[in-house]
Amino acid sequence: MRFLSSAVLAAVIVAGAVGTAVADPGVATHEPVVDKVSPAIVSIACKSPPRKNMGEMGWFGTGTVISEDGAILTSTTVVPTDVKPDSIEVSFARGKKIKAEFVCASAELEIAMLRLPKGKYPWVPMGDSKTLKLGHVVYTFGNCQNVMENDDQVAFAQGEVSGFYKISDVFEDKAWYEWCTYKGDVVETTAPLNPGVDGGPLIDCHGRLVGIMSLSYNETRWLGVAVPQHILADRIGHWLKGEAVKDAPKVTPKKPDPLPKDPDVEEDEDAPYLGVSFEADEPVIASVAKGSPAAKAKLEAGDRIVKIDGKDMKSPAGVAKAIKSHKPGDVIELTVQHGEKETTTLKIKLGYQPM
Repeated sequence: MRFLSSAVLAAVIVAGAVGTAVADPGVATHEPVVDKVSPAIVSIACKSPPRKNMGEMGWFGTGTVISEDGAILTSTTVVPTDVKPDSIEVSFARGKKIKAEFVCASAELEIAMLRLPKGKYPWVPMGDSKTLKLGHVVYTFGNCQNVMENDDQVAFAQGEVSGFYKISDVFEDKAWYEWCTYKGDVVETTAPLNPGVDGGPLIDCHGRLVGIMSLSYNETRWLGVAVPQHILADRIGHWLKGEAVKDAPKVTPKKPDPLPKDPDVEEDEDAPYLGVSFEADEPVIASVAKGSPAAKAKLEAGDRIVKIDGKDMKSPAGVAKAIKSHKPGDVIELTVQHGEKETTTLKIKLGYQPM
């Protein structure tokens, strides 16, 4: 998230100050979208249990009513998966706080659903994020800097679709934002994402929800991003029908030992690094570490290492011994067989052990 520039803050204040004024037909305006969407925007506050080295956690942000009977969509950066259900309070602009029921949440998709007490509420229909293109006009709405509580209005900003990419590609080899759990495809927008707007909607020019604003962002471009509606649609559909579909259990793959340990070779933190693991007792590659010398040489799982520097390889231990007879930076000659194809001889520069 980022703070408002003076220009953006002015735009937000003006958007709120206009209220229900009648638009001059000769003046370009976004009032129809503001009037359609703002009544369905809610501020959210909740709490979660203490976390490591922290006390009870407080959370706040924005949500959007997406059905007439009061279903609210927001982000897990606003309502975490371990929320205290009895702590959730929502409010509309110029409205009192209402207790909301927790329905379900997905850390993987970074969305949560709440439900308001029985009644009829203003709501925003779903759009189709697959139809978005670069340059399309879009909007963000939300409880920026607690404006809904302090000024009885919804913060509004207009921008354009400025990019499409995958967050995990942007954050390769970089630390993730502390609360960010979604790493998939996003819609990037020049419409500001400011403190308190996460969990709020990305709205198209027809006043339809096409994404949920996320704390993920591309630090080199410094623009807001949204989790696209089409990625969330299936999960939302189940939740609206009362089917509490949850994320699949997260499996953290065990990092393989790049080479089997050889008792005859002394361990050394400066030992050379190839970046492969092997299947059982055969010198057949089981996996290739991302970014390793083996990966750069385009070695693949299933490749058999036949020779190293002209010497036949019969076992993973033999490969380990041959590799460890070198030092990082040495270039070795590797003869590899890929499936039924003829052998190929490659020259590979060994690296240092990863930290």
